[in-house]
Amino acid sequence: MSGPLRALFAALFTLALSLVAFGILWHSPSMVLPAVIGAVAVFPAGPMRPARAVCWAVSFALVPFVLKPCLAEQRARREALFSAYTQRGLPALDLEDRLAIASLGVAMSVVAAPIFPEVALEQALLHLPGEDRERRSDFALRSERVSAPLQEFIERLPKTGEAPLRFGPKKIVFTYGVDDPRVALALNPCLLSAVATPTEGGWVVEAEVSVEVRYPPSSPLQLFLYRGEPLIIEEGLFFALQEAGWYHPYTMTWRWTEQVKR
Repeated sequence: MSGPLRALFAALFTLALSLVAFGILWHSPSMVLPAVIGAVAVFPAGPMRPARAVCWAVSFALVPFVLKPCLAEQRARREALFSAYTQRGLPALDLEDRLAIASLGVAMSVVAAPIFPEVALEQALLHLPGEDRERRSDFALRSERVSAPLQEFIERLPKTGEAPLRFGPKKIVFTYGVDDPRVALALNPCLLSAVATPTEGGWVVEAEVSVEVRYPPSSPLQLFLYRGEPLIIEEGLFFALQEAGWYHPYTMTWRWTEQVKR
């Protein structure tokens, strides 16, 4: 096995083992079975034998058949965890339960990162204690709920000025399934504000959106539906991790600059 191929197999083997661990924590044998077979197929040692190809084929062939049972097992585990927590409080969740919830949070960050990088970052930073965070990005302008009031403020700016002009803060609430999902997931709800400073020939507008990164006591979020079985994330489980001190809520501020010519 060549060096690059070995590295690829090592990465896939790590992914397969992660799925095995996730399936065990979430009491999902339907996930564990294909993940174990996949791990055998990509074990990063030994020669390339026909048995590997067979394991690959079996692992992928099982996916359509195990996806619905996986979702059903995840639902049963989620409902059991949330019921135990709401009825008996934090002591009802043992170490395995808390690790299961934490693994779900990590999985959400990893899966979301390529498509929804902002909310993936916000989720990941919950694991780190510290002060409020700041990042520079104008991704919030993807939503008209942010861009429209900001543009209205910019259009009202006079040609010249002697002092900075302020806008907001204005509370922005997004609707899942209607608004841009990348913005809604990262910023719902948020505060939009801006400061326009006069310069020669126009204005410099420093805009920002701030969001409290914390989970509510209960908020089910359905991500998709497969053959009648939904994948629902109960945010109240992450609230339990906040209460346990595993998550550290904070305020994230996303800032960007706009040049306005007059």
